[in-house]
Amino acid sequence: MMQCQSDTAEFDRWMTLERIARSDFMGLLFDGLKSRAWEPDTLQELAVAALCGFGNGCCYFLASAVATPAGMPIVGFRRLDGSLVHAAVVDSGTGEAADVLGRRPLAALRTEMEDAAGPVRMSALTSIWDELDPEEARILQEIAAAMPWMPRTGTSAPPLPQWARLVVAYATARTALQ
Repeated sequence: MMQCQSDTAEFDRWMTLERIARSDFMGLLFDGLKSRAWEPDTLQELAVAALCGFGNGCCYFLASAVATPAGMPIVGFRRLDGSLVHAAVVDSGTGEAADVLGRRPLAALRTEMEDAAGPVRMSALTSIWDELDPEEARILQEIAAAMPWMPRTGTSAPPLPQWARLVVAYATARTALQ
């Protein structure tokens, strides 16, 4: 019985209204991608808006949760005004960047960031591992462990275009749960 209460408390903690709203918004974007109901230009604008509006540093938390235990650097991409656009782990062995969408050359990730956010500056970031709540760090590490392209797993990375498959898989799973 104690385990159920603990699981429920953990679930409640992560299911805040803000997280649910973000999840629902991203779900709508994914559904639009899957159904092809929107024009490509509109969808691209929505995706960029989502990156800007919902890019709340979670990438930095994930990168820190992977990089710190693995002893790897974190790269950050900042707009010219200094605001953070994205953070990723750099695999010291291959020089590739790894994030939630996959693994690819650092130059390719920089191009993606510039396409999405305009001119960016790339620099090394200091890990924020110590700022993470231990439970949040554990959950982030579990999420990263489920991504076979993350450096610490030692498996080969899927090419970037497979992000679309992840989107479809998410939308399919979301539909099945409803």
